[in-house]
Amino acid sequence: MDIKLEKNLFIELRDNDLTLGVGEYDDELNFKVLEKEIFKNSGYNDGEILDIEACSDNLKKALENVEKKTNFIFKQANVITHFSDLESINVCGFKKLNGNQLLSEDVAFILNNLRKNIIENEKDKFILHLFNTKFELDHKLIKNLPIGLYGQFYSHQLTFFLTNRNNVKNIESLLNKCNLRLNRIIVKSFAEGIQTINKNQNETFNKIIIFKNKIHVLSFVESSFCYFKNYKFGSDLILKDISKVCLLNFETLNDIINHYNFNNLENLSNNFLDYKFFKNQSFRKISLEHIFNVALARIEEINNVVFNNNNSLSIEIKKKPLFLQLKDGNLKNFENIIKKNLNYVSLDNIKSEHNFETTDTLKASGDLVGKGWVTEALPLKLKKKSIISRIFSSIFD
Repeated sequence: MDIKLEKNLFIELRDNDLTLGVGEYDDELNFKVLEKEIFKNSGYNDGEILDIEACSDNLKKALENVEKKTNFIFKQANVITHFSDLESINVCGFKKLNGNQLLSEDVAFILNNLRKNIIENEKDKFILHLFNTKFELDHKLIKNLPIGLYGQFYSHQLTFFLTNRNNVKNIESLLNKCNLRLNRIIVKSFAEGIQTINKNQNETFNKIIIFKNKIHVLSFVESSFCYFKNYKFGSDLILKDISKVCLLNFETLNDIINHYNFNNLENLSNNFLDYKFFKNQSFRKISLEHIFNVALARIEEINNVVFNNNNSLSIEIKKKPLFLQLKDGNLKNFENIIKKNLNYVSLDNIKSEHNFETTDTLKASGDLVGKGWVTEALPLKLKKKSIISRIFSSIFD
């Protein structure tokens, strides 16, 4: 199918809603979003379909609405989502050259073996994305694939992103119930990473995204998505600690942390909570500094686990720019504390990142499907293919 000849459908699945985006490609395979609609959703959580009937009913209604608007019947769709069990695995293969040239056949042999090993050892997993993350010739890091160069020893690292195969089968079943065929799944963290690169011109960076009940840590090196970890705890830990230690209910606590700025300890010294915050419970003399110290202790612990003591990230990588995204609005008055307690990276290199617009996510995903990504090891369905594209086409087609 020539994607330039017809409208293309993208579906972003989230816990409480879903977005349907329709777009077209120009002659250069640039994607333009024509329509975008957000609809309510249910029966879906973090990449897992919990109630396929409820979820498919919502999708059918949304699809019918969009097809009427665009006067087009869709036969396939690309899905953007996140998976709670998303796993990144780095694997390395090598070839002894003994002074000879590195040939495309050598690279194809390495990659085919690596992919075969992952498939054989992870039978219950599905490969969502696959990236070239490191090329080394004679133990020297090379930025681009060194085909045609002479050497003694070549090493090639790939990063696989996997999810449970049943998650993908269930998404396929969901689309089938709506007479749609699955074209491709795009991990939302990858799409948003592309947006970070395009917006900030940073090809190497780390990102920490803090939700109420989870934390995502991810890393891009030279535009290659090379690390992801989902921690099953979030900002709720901070609030629960304050609530428990200070004997404050959550309603009162939410009012307090949204009123006071806890980013500067000097402004809190010798100050105590006002009577007005104790509408629903008896008044107690609680210092703001005490609340600050309770939050600080938990923030330090969280930062140590997800970043400071995270051995999956080298110290050199930790020094790179870091983007911090706070999905829980309650954290805005603790943001500076979080930043100051992230080791290795300087404060000047830590940037706050706001939520991306849905249209931007659709645009990044559309460009990805149309043109591919420079470090992604997937065959690009273009007439003119690069060497690496042809290698992967021979492996995956």
